[in-house]
Amino acid sequence: MFEGWFYRGLVEVLSLALAFSAAWVLYLILAGRSSNARSSLPGAVFFAASIPVLKLGFWAYFELFDQFEVIYGSIASFVAVLLWIFLIAHVFLFGAVLSEIVSRSSPVAARGAGEGRS
Repeated sequence: MFEGWFYRGLVEVLSLALAFSAAWVLYLILAGRSSNARSSLPGAVFFAASIPVLKLGFWAYFELFDQFEVIYGSIASFVAVLLWIFLIAHVFLFGAVLSEIVSRSSPVAARGAGEGRS
């Protein structure tokens, strides 16, 4: 029933929207400073755009290196899940750093930093 190109495209769009919104909300909550929604956008966009690239690379890695299961045996799927979590965490943290760098280099942030000095 759900095998067509429309369904696959819809699933991809929804997963990108979910990844974007989850990252955006987490960057807002976990910023540790007073952040606005605009300063968290670059990191959330980067995170959402990196997910399909990461999925493609992950798939290619396991297709090209078919010795993975021979090396790790019965725990190969566990190792694969740990590798996936590791990669997603790094992309998420890089998106957070990107948001912080962009927010500090924006003209609004530069004006706000100079206001406290006499």
